[in-house]
Amino acid sequence: MVERRAAAVLLTGKDGTLSGILTDTDVTRRVVSKELSVEGTTAEDVMTANPTTVTLEDDCLDALTLMVRGSFRHLPVLDSGDAVVGCLDIAKCLNDAITRLEKMEEHREKQLGNGTNKQLEAAAMAMALAGRGGGGKHQTALVSTLMQLLSSSGGNGEDGGSKLPSVGSMLSGASSTVLLSKEASILEASREMAASRKACLVVGENGELIGLVTFKDVLGRVVAKGLSPGGAILGEVMTPKPASVTPDMSLLDALYTMRDGHFLNLPVVEETR
Repeated sequence: MVERRAAAVLLTGKDGTLSGILTDTDVTRRVVSKELSVEGTTAEDVMTANPTTVTLEDDCLDALTLMVRGSFRHLPVLDSGDAVVGCLDIAKCLNDAITRLEKMEEHREKQLGNGTNKQLEAAAMAMALAGRGGGGKHQTALVSTLMQLLSSSGGNGEDGGSKLPSVGSMLSGASSTVLLSKEASILEASREMAASRKACLVVGENGELIGLVTFKDVLGRVVAKGLSPGGAILGEVMTPKPASVTPDMSLLDALYTMRDGHFLNLPVVEETR
């Protein structure tokens, strides 16, 4: 996984049919946090067996809905004979959707001037929710809205000039963020990350953001290098000074930041005065 920079690997049986999927999140939650031996644990022991799949003929928006509703970021793709042909990544699906929406907006603006941003708003909110996980009616409604807007070519509507939601509005009611010092062990962090299903923010003595540790980091910088989760500390494997945004930034701008920077985790930090 590390060599190919893959966040997930598909596992097949002797007959070549799909038997499971293993992600970097699974490695953190089911191996590292439980102190299992990496060498002594097989992929079959910790994989998600019989995962949800789609076929080559399925619509990409239906696949996107499945991923958001199921709170997972990867979706195996099978052909008509149930042979594995690939794996969809939710970030790519959503980025493709954003590109499609942007083209629609450009066309609308040429016809109607500065029009609505509701299409992009829906996509941005869906992206944020997909990364947050948790499911629920709110997610389902947003994805349904995104799908409707993608397939719609209607006009502005009466509230076309409404303000885009902020990053802070999405954090309201969300589960608590994992905050640890750089001296905390990877084992401690993995347990917190497993419970919250979130990346870990590393903070300094005054509570300022100094680093970020993701599930990908645990896999690539700890497990793959044979480090001891109990002995390695966050300061040794974190990404220092990660990009961040403020709560008042629009979801759309935050989404662009993530897309342009090619990352899936974006810390939100209050400005200090």
